[in-house]
Amino acid sequence: MRVWERYFETMQEVVQRVRETQADAIEVEGFPMKVGATSTIPAVFLQNAVLVEMVEVLVRRGFEPDVYYNGHMAFMDEGCADHNDRLVDKYFYRIRNL
Repeated sequence: MRVWERYFETMQEVVQRVRETQADAIEVEGFPMKVGATSTIPAVFLQNAVLVEMVEVLVRRGFEPDVYYNGHMAFMDEGCADHNDRLVDKYFYRIRNL
């Protein structure tokens, strides 16, 4: 079973459970509506699932995708920091606010 299929099955369950609840989770006394969207977590999970699938497809086709390492990894490992610095240099003029 491919990574995407596992993510998809898990997300079907998550989305179903979110649908069964209200979109916002927390009542704040004195404020007229609930806040704290419960849909943020599944949305981020789906975004990461798409990223994983994209990287898997590109690697299978012989490409090495430019993936920026997590800032924590870059802090702990100089090789990761150097990798990220090369990507910043490469995309600095193409990605605003980089």
